[in-house]
Parts: sequence; C-alpha cells; structure tokens
Amino acid sequence: VPALLLQGLPDRITAVSVKPAETVDSVELSFKAPGLNGGKGRVSRYELRYIDSVIEKQDDFEFANEFDCKLTPAAAGTHETIVLTGLEAGKTWWAGLRAVDQNGRSGPWSDIIKFTTP
Repeated sequence: VPALLLQGLPDRITAVSVKPAETVDSVELSFKAPGLNGGKGRVSRYELRYIDSVIEKQDDFEFANEFDCKLTPAAAGTHETIVLTGLEAGKTWWAGLRAVDQNGRSGPWSDIIKFTTP
C-alpha cells in the first residue's frame, strides 16, 4: 500500500477569525494551517464554501458556493489568511473551511463561520 494512502485525513481547521478586508465586498479569514493525522505535514489545498442563508449543520455546506482558494497551504501550525472576495455588502454570510489532502480526501468542516459584510 502506498505510504500516501496510509496517512490519516487532514485535521480540522479551528479558531477561524474574520475581519474586514480592504474592500466592502471581502473579508479576511485567518487560522492556523492544519496538518495530517495529528498536526504533522502539510495539506494540499483548502476548500472554502459560503452562502447568504442560514447554515445549521456542516453537511449543508455541500450546497453552498465554493470559493476558488488560490492559497498554497503552508506547514502545519503556520498562520494562514484567505481573502474571500465577491461578497455583497451589507449581508450576513455563513462559511465553512476544510483541508484536503493530496489524495483528494477532505478533513472535517470548521465550525460554522458567521459574519456580516459592511
């Protein structure tokens, strides 16, 4: 069995903070980069989904808009920031973030992130 397939799933992204970005249609999401199977290594990419209707459980993110995160993940524990753009000002949004490994396996969703654009 290839070593890559023996790795655990990506860790959950926790403690996501949100602050306004440079434009009214965007926000900055900051967090520490997760690792694989207990905080080691590096994930391959991030999946960020957002919607302007209430999200009550993580499974609901499957139906939300996917944001094209161009950020290349850093090593586990490194501070990361994603700027989510293209949002309508003056609205409340719900978002979720998760890590994906090199085999395309997704880790669990972050806690539900709720914010309002200016």
